[in-house]
Amino acid sequence: MTKLGAGILACVLSAPLVAQWLNYPTAGIPRTKDGKPNLSAPAPKTMDGKPDFSGLWEPALGEATAPVAGAAQLPSEFTNIAVRLKDGLPYQPWARDLRNARQADNGKYNPDGRCLPLGMVRMHSHPF
Repeated sequence: MTKLGAGILACVLSAPLVAQWLNYPTAGIPRTKDGKPNLSAPAPKTMDGKPDFSGLWEPALGEATAPVAGAAQLPSEFTNIAVRLKDGLPYQPWARDLRNARQADNGKYNPDGRCLPLGMVRMHSHPF
């Protein structure tokens, strides 16, 4: 292969791929009459009629209330998911004891503080 052919091949292979399908309509999304996603549509339901909360969730940064690590702003539910629940979370006794013990020692064995891999839920809710 000549130098020119190798250069052309390198340019073609390094060109950005159009793999995001920005204009491809996702099936199952409720749409308005003009074809845009209907953001006020009711939540999808599971087979038993309950709301379907599957998928990836991230903090809504528009509702930020507490600064974390400088410029990052996160909702108060980030550190306490039950902050707006009147009676708190309905823990079983053993789980409540474990939570209280972990809170008392300031998360001493938290994987994040020990530079260990995080679990899937923590990875999707971690500010960094």
